[in-house]
Amino acid sequence: MAYGLLKGAFISTEAASSLLLYVSKVLIFGEFGALPPSVLIKGLLVGSSLMGGTFLGKVVMLRLRDPAFQRLLDALLLVSGISVLLAAMRA
Repeated sequence: MAYGLLKGAFISTEAASSLLLYVSKVLIFGEFGALPPSVLIKGLLVGSSLMGGTFLGKVVMLRLRDPAFQRLLDALLLVSGISVLLAAMRA
């Protein structure tokens, strides 16, 4: 967001970096034998359901105006940060 990316461009950049990260994890864990077939199948199922949610979220995101998108993203980051802090305090 600091580079001026909004909505589709921002989400696309995040998606591309996540895809590269997860592909590299699958390759590395698979290479070292730490990825049993059952985990791979479960990951594919979860990933496909996440993709469905992403496509639905895209419809909502494209309807938002830029300021609303920025406020929503800030709110989600705030809630996420608070959640991580609370989880750390409980541990």
